[in-house]
Amino acid sequence: MPVTLAIIAGAAGQAAFGMQAYSSYQQGKFNRDMNRYQASLNKQRAKISTDSAEREAADAAIRRRQLVATGLTAFAANGILLDAAPTSAPNIWEQDQAAELAIEQYDIRRNAQLAAWGYNTQAVIDRSSGDMAYSAGRLGAASALIGGIGSSIQAGAAGYSLGNALSQPADPPPAAAAKK
Repeated sequence: MPVTLAIIAGAAGQAAFGMQAYSSYQQGKFNRDMNRYQASLNKQRAKISTDSAEREAADAAIRRRQLVATGLTAFAANGILLDAAPTSAPNIWEQDQAAELAIEQYDIRRNAQLAAWGYNTQAVIDRSSGDMAYSAGRLGAASALIGGIGSSIQAGAAGYSLGNALSQPADPPPAAAAKK
């Protein structure tokens, strides 16, 4: 009977450790998949940031051309000659506007590059975290299985010892042994 209980306890222990191993593995796999998904989102965010910057830079060029056209019209309306002389006020002002546009577009693109770099860096971190979580899940599963095998061996040995102890004849009481 004790041996049967030890076998049942060992089997139940193995089932529990098997469930623990499966759970650990699945948790690691889930965390890996979620981190890969986050990495994918961050890659998309990096691309969106870069694409948005190009649109914003193009919009800045349109706004600046409109400003230049309005300014040149104002110069002409006030009687300032719009000629080809490079040192004329309208030409210098137009050159300043072109320089300011170049700086604005540079800033727009640079900020987008920095944001994209941050998103791409986070994507690498997310992917690495996911891989580490998956490895931890696999190691946790292996640990649970090894621990389960060890516990089963220990329970089997205890059951075997208990079974042997119960099957041995009982020693006579000390008083009865002294009368002989």
